[in-house]
Amino acid sequence: MVQIKINGEYDLLLPEYRAARPEWLIENGGWEVERINEMVDTLTPNDVLFDLGTEAGDISALLVKESGCDIVMVEPNNRVWPSIREVWKANNLKEPLFFFGGFFSNQRNSGIMPEFSRIGGEMISDHGFKQLYENYPDVAQTRLDDFCKSTGIYPTVITMDCEGAEWEIIKGAEQTLREKKPIIFMSVHPEFMFDSYRNEGKWKEMYGERQHVVHMLRFIDELGYTHRCIEYDYHELHMRFDPIK
Repeated sequence: MVQIKINGEYDLLLPEYRAARPEWLIENGGWEVERINEMVDTLTPNDVLFDLGTEAGDISALLVKESGCDIVMVEPNNRVWPSIREVWKANNLKEPLFFFGGFFSNQRNSGIMPEFSRIGGEMISDHGFKQLYENYPDVAQTRLDDFCKSTGIYPTVITMDCEGAEWEIIKGAEQTLREKKPIIFMSVHPEFMFDSYRNEGKWKEMYGERQHVVHMLRFIDELGYTHRCIEYDYHELHMRFDPIK
């Protein structure tokens, strides 16, 4: 493990292959600086953070270390699970409330859930990614609403970076958003959403087959939220959704 300072501010131990990323360095512009700073400023030890799209666990670890919040991690790519576990151990972080080794979406299937404390194997730098639209039959899926009901764990803050699957996740979280009103940090990918995902059933009747980000934003606002842009970064729009008081 290598000690680095993300964005010139946050100390973290990371695997060598992750620590070597030049994007972490503030002299190179840093990594999603405004988004990370705003999440750190928002989270408290009393929060329950749902992190959808944990990837290698570095930003998840940063947020827990800086805020002391509890966390539920959601990551479908089993090739990256060992990295998440080692980052957690190296930074001496408290165990997550739950580790869901699959996708949050708008449907459910069965899948094997790894126990976080027993995740093993070697860290792999070339771990790749798994996207929801690729339809992996062996990867678990559930709706956020169903997860909350079955576990009794509800988010106070949600962060998601899911490469275009944002609206599929929101569809499966409608009741939780309507009733519990967690703050949402969302990295929105309008082109990926439009190209890779389709509306079905009632959603198709309301909005047409193609998924447009403006329809998703309107839907979330109708659940009792306001939204604003934090920053635009290459292919994604980092947004924050706050419940209307």
